[in-house]
Amino acid sequence: MPQDPQVVPGESVPPTSMTVHDNAEVDKTAASYDLLRFTEERTRTLEHELRRLAEAMVAGTQRSEALQTELERLGHILANAEQRTRTLEYLASENLYIARFQVDTLQKLSGDLASGRREAESTYFRAADVLEIQTQHPIALESHDHVEPDSTTEGLVRPTPFVRHCIEKLGDDITCLDLGTGAGGLIYEFARNNVLAVGIDGSDFNARYKVGYWPFIPGNLFTCDITQPFQIKRRSTGIKFGFDLVSMWEVLEHIGADDLDMLLGNVREHMLPEGYFVGSISRIPYADKNGTPYHVTLQSQEWWAALFKKNGLSITTSHPFNTHFFCRGIGDRFQDIHNYFENPDLGFHFVARRDG
Repeated sequence: MPQDPQVVPGESVPPTSMTVHDNAEVDKTAASYDLLRFTEERTRTLEHELRRLAEAMVAGTQRSEALQTELERLGHILANAEQRTRTLEYLASENLYIARFQVDTLQKLSGDLASGRREAESTYFRAADVLEIQTQHPIALESHDHVEPDSTTEGLVRPTPFVRHCIEKLGDDITCLDLGTGAGGLIYEFARNNVLAVGIDGSDFNARYKVGYWPFIPGNLFTCDITQPFQIKRRSTGIKFGFDLVSMWEVLEHIGADDLDMLLGNVREHMLPEGYFVGSISRIPYADKNGTPYHVTLQSQEWWAALFKKNGLSITTSHPFNTHFFCRGIGDRFQDIHNYFENPDLGFHFVARRDG
């Protein structure tokens, strides 16, 4: 066994290499501990900052949601205000149109009375004395205009300029068929000018409740589903009768696309070979108070022209009419607030002839 070195009394023991190594390890451990503590402190600081940022983000989100809710509430208020404004504007316009219509009607009645004419059935050309309508469908029972007859009562205006214009251009002996005649103002005006004129409507609402001119000229106004087969014949011979002028004012857009071929076929069959098919077509959405549409076929002028052509009718610009005299789409006025000359996107007028 090796012997421990002898220590001489009074002499110091020199440091060994083991003591230096231990001191270095201690220093490293202390430094590591300090670094760990520093890291933990920084980590806690970062965690605190992250929590603060998260809380700030939550608060910001809540404020954003509150602002969004407030903006939505203000949007609803603004929308309601705009709707009420439009309603008030519409009511004001309607009252103005009604007043103008009443003044115009009073002027016509005054002229009739001044000239010694009585507004009686006997003074008019009774089409029923000459013609009869044959149909298996006297009422358009499934038409929304019959179920909810709001627009059915339109047609109160007597379009005197149009009637006089037609007589001047086509002659005193012209004949007229108006489909979707409504309150019958056009046929009334033709009849009082001694023109053989027939008006047909799909609803019997005006006839039953004596709306418009139905009580005054019952021999000129009839009901029939114009999307189903029907014929107008001479009573004396039973021969089919053709008209110089067939008109439809703001009616075609009320007809479903599946029924338009039959309708236009009826139009063509009741036109004389040299006759005219005239009218107006709206492109404006129109629905009842529950949102059910009256205007069920809203299409471009090109679409309608192609449909006419398919059914043997051609829209033409070569005709004798001044369309500014037409019955609808020349507003603003009572029951005709839109002007298609100023706003062609809202609708258009047409004049068509038979092909072949």
